[in-house]
Amino acid sequence: MWGINSIPSIKSKGYLTLLIALLALSQWALCPLRLSAQTYLIPTKSSHGSLFLGDNEQYSYQVLDKEFTRVTYQTFLSFEDSDEEGVEDVFILQIGGKSSKFSSKIHYQMDSIKINAKGDFSFGSINGLHRINPVFFYECYYTDLSTRELTFTNRLTQEDFKYNDAIPEIKWSVDYDSTMVICGFECHKAIGVFRGRTYEAWFTESIPSTAGPWKLGGLPGAILLAEDTDHKCRFEAQSVEIRNDDILMAEYPYTKVSRKQYARLLQMRILKPTTFNVAHGNKNPNMKMTASGPDEPQRMITILESE
Repeated sequence: MWGINSIPSIKSKGYLTLLIALLALSQWALCPLRLSAQTYLIPTKSSHGSLFLGDNEQYSYQVLDKEFTRVTYQTFLSFEDSDEEGVEDVFILQIGGKSSKFSSKIHYQMDSIKINAKGDFSFGSINGLHRINPVFFYECYYTDLSTRELTFTNRLTQEDFKYNDAIPEIKWSVDYDSTMVICGFECHKAIGVFRGRTYEAWFTESIPSTAGPWKLGGLPGAILLAEDTDHKCRFEAQSVEIRNDDILMAEYPYTKVSRKQYARLLQMRILKPTTFNVAHGNKNPNMKMTASGPDEPQRMITILESE
């Protein structure tokens, strides 16, 4: 919240803008890739429990697009009872000509290792897994940049969930007189309200895309910094790269839910983790899980979408 064959960051605005514009014209067809793996339980430092990795069934990937720019963000999401403490991670935004993907950097690296190893890999080769938060590790946000239709996927314990979300237009108020340089790019300030929260965003027209971190976007340039005015979340770009990698969507046997249904599931996963793990922690229908230990609530994170 990890990259293969990285191209060094380029801070020459004119050169980068030209290459981005050329690469953004490319269109790419769907291409399924089939892989298989095992299930592992990785203890983490997070208060939200351990991480289940791997799968007992076949799964596949589809190539949605070709990324021409990648932005790496340091992200922060506060706990409900504090503005100072919360979950920190590194996420990457893959920007293509048609779509974008926002996901954990370590999750991206793990997928890359799986694909390159064609299923013959070891989770032990991935550094930093114990530091991640298992509630958010599998989160992926796929956005159609022309329609602002978003597909969200995540695994809670061992069940994979998916919902589609029509992102409402954010009526941004742009202040071109306010500028800031981020990762070598001149950015302009914008203020907008999204589902009950007001966000301050800084975007650069040097990256010709409406993409942004999480569900934010719709500005005349990629968003490199965004924070809500209550300081509950923050997405700050650490690097910008020119890339030529596939934007992949994993195809699992998803349980399809609505956005509001998923919010209730997430709340249950945090507040009643033992009950949730019994209900959603086993993919083998021939095995029965039983509760062990007290059903103690974990620390609740801020739910950003109040509407």
